[in-house]
Amino acid sequence: MTVELKWKGAWKEKCYWSEFDCSPSSVKESAEVDRIHVDRVGLNEFIDQYEKPYVPCVILGATDKWDAQVKWTPEVGYLTI
Repeated sequence: MTVELKWKGAWKEKCYWSEFDCSPSSVKESAEVDRIHVDRVGLNEFIDQYEKPYVPCVILGATDKWDAQVKWTPEVGYLTI
């Protein structure tokens, strides 16, 4: 970790949030890594196909229903009420 990020407010003060697109669509698609949706893959299927054999995958939709999707903003870094 760089020195400038060792204190709590650095991410916000330096506006690093504005430089990063962390959306699922920003992750480069690859033929080597499956993209699965949490609503379309059952627990046992996930365990058998990905967890047990240590196969990486991108899981889409896992945070769709989180309150933080609408209450948290990177600009302020806290929940808005």
